[in-house]
Amino acid sequence: MATAVRTQPRTQRELTPIQELITDEVADMLMHGGNPEYTTQLIAAAAYHKTWRFATTLYDPQEQEEIQKLISDLGPGEVAQWQGEMLEVWCADRRPTKRDKPRPQTVKDRIRAAVVDQLRSCFSNFLINGRRKNIFCSRGL
Repeated sequence: MATAVRTQPRTQRELTPIQELITDEVADMLMHGGNPEYTTQLIAAAAYHKTWRFATTLYDPQEQEEIQKLISDLGPGEVAQWQGEMLEVWCADRRPTKRDKPRPQTVKDRIRAAVVDQLRSCFSNFLINGRRKNIFCSRGL
């Protein structure tokens, strides 16, 4: 085992178009979930990559057996932990949020809210009960 820990700072650089595309897709999967098989593979790849980067700071490149053993020991736990945390995030994002309308404060706001509600009701009635010809002719309104 090597005694010194190697750390190499990563340089910042512009993404190429293909890197940008892949980054956008990965970000979408992480934000919203997706096909369970693909998201599991993505999380596993990221967790194992992180573990590999850690292992390569502890061992010299020629100590591949030790690197692979550490990856095998730590990788599955990391994957399970990350998957659990991501499932919590995705489930929390899917919970319905309570959206209460702010109550009108002034008389003017109350009148406006009543008129808007009445217009919505009339328009909804028109769309439900109106004749197709009348609905078609009102498209430009």
